[in-house]
Amino acid sequence: MKKISLILALGSIAAVLTACGGNYSRAQTLEQQNSPFNCVGLHVKNAQWHFIDDFGQRVDAMGSCHAGMKHGTFDFVVNGQLVAKTKFIKDSERKTTCFVMGKTRTNLINCMQLNAAQAQNNPQMQQAPMQQAPVQQAPMIQNDQNF
Repeated sequence: MKKISLILALGSIAAVLTACGGNYSRAQTLEQQNSPFNCVGLHVKNAQWHFIDDFGQRVDAMGSCHAGMKHGTFDFVVNGQLVAKTKFIKDSERKTTCFVMGKTRTNLINCMQLNAAQAQNNPQMQQAPMQQAPVQQAPMIQNDQNF
């Protein structure tokens, strides 16, 4: 009788844990990559997002999603420059190192806002459009021999 109760108890615990585990995707779709960073429904080690933030900046974010939550260090890059590194634990921002004006500690929103303000005040910091270098043609070799 005790063995049967123990087996039933363990079976019910396993059933509850399995039901609460959820179903997480181990790969991002292109649509998920091109939207603001959000780990809902994802379990991906090297997730990435490409989006325009609230300050009009083109942001590339890279980090890890565990069981549908942001977890670990995320890198935030604007115009090819690392702007911030943020550590998340279970979807909660713990600390952000901002690289806009040296290396400072702040929160992610303030860092992105500071980067946008600095880019507006200093247009040279904004990424210039790609320009092709002028192509130089080699001088033509003329043959002066008469046949």
